[in-house]
Amino acid sequence: MSREKSMKKAEELWPLLIKKAMNHETVTYAEARDHLEYPTCLPVIHGLWNITDYCDAHKLPALTAIVISARTGTCGKGFTDVKGTDVESMQKEVFFYNKWKKVEPFSFSMP
Repeated sequence: MSREKSMKKAEELWPLLIKKAMNHETVTYAEARDHLEYPTCLPVIHGLWNITDYCDAHKLPALTAIVISARTGTCGKGFTDVKGTDVESMQKEVFFYNKWKKVEPFSFSMP
C-alpha cells in the first residue's frame, strides 16, 4: 500500500478512534475494517501504523492501544512487539487523556 493510501486510511480511522477513546471504549479490528468499508484488515493495520507513528512523534498516548482483536481481547502482536505488553495501562492513558479534541493530525505532514 502506498504511503498516500496508508495515510488516507489513518485519516479515516482517526475520528473513530477518538470517539471510542473519549467514551472509554475499545474498538475491534473488525469494527475498524467495517468503518473503512474494506473486506480485509490490511488497510486498518497500515492506517494504525501511521497513527502510532504520529502519536510517538508528538508524545501522545498510544491511541492504537484501544484497537483489539475480538477473539483475544487484546492488541495484535505487531503492536505489542513494538509498544510492549502493558496494554491495559496504555489504554487507561488513552482513555484519560483530555486533549484528544485539540489534536488534528491530518492538518500536518508526517515526519
